[in-house]
Amino acid sequence: MTRRVLGAGLRQRHLAMIALGGAIGAGLFVGSGFGIAAAGPVPASSSRTCAPAP
Repeated sequence: MTRRVLGAGLRQRHLAMIALGGAIGAGLFVGSGFGIAAAGPVPASSSRTCAPAP
């Protein structure tokens, strides 16, 4: 039985893509937070009550 050893497989481009995805994700999270704060709780509750039954 042979064992495979995990090697350092992340290259510079992989790290750049991870960083880019993190920056985009954080921006979307913060941006949606501003929108939710401005709109208040009404859209969330109205979408729950006005949504069609499954």
